[in-house]
Order: sequence, then C-alpha cells, then structure tokens
Amino acid sequence: YNYKNISQELTAEKSWLTGGFQNSYTSLVAKQVLPVAQKTQLVTKATVVGSGIVSSSHNHVQLLVFLDVTTQNNELAQPRLTGSRVVVNAQYVDGAWRISAMDPV
Repeated sequence: YNYKNISQELTAEKSWLTGGFQNSYTSLVAKQVLPVAQKTQLVTKATVVGSGIVSSSHNHVQLLVFLDVTTQNNELAQPRLTGSRVVVNAQYVDGAWRISAMDPV
C-alpha cells in the first residue's frame, strides 16, 4: 500500500477477490489499515519470493506463498524488510481465479 493512493489500490484489489473474503478484506483495509496508513505515511510493498500448491481441484487451489515485505513510514528511521508466509485459497469464478481466503501462517 501507499498512503497516497490506498483507496484506488483497494478498488483495483476488489476485482481479484470473491465471496465473503471480498467484503471482510475491504472492510479491514477501509476501517483499520487506511487510517493508520494515512497517519503514519505508510508505504508497504510485498514481493512474492516463492510459492507452492498445497491442494487443487478444477475450480479451487490452495497455495502457500512466501513474501518479502518492505515497510516504510514516518515512525521508522529506515525501511524494514520482513518475511511472511500466507496460505491463499482461490476459486475459479466467472472465467478468472479470485482469492477467497488469505491467512498468515
């Protein structure tokens, strides 16, 4: 996220999401992430450094995704790099893969 355009980013991200996760993710970002991002001038970038299939079927896949996350804000003297693992569930909906759940490991 970039605090300068987080609302536009959220609008774009909604098209990648489906089901109840779309609503819960949108609400989380709007109510919790956005206020903190604007207050602290947060800029966060996540880069996928690896991934693997945990399970799959013709219309569902569960992935384990490894991320490098760089965070900058007005409370940090320099950017912070952290590693993260996330289990991503995706459904094939209306001709496209869309995220239906995402949980940290």
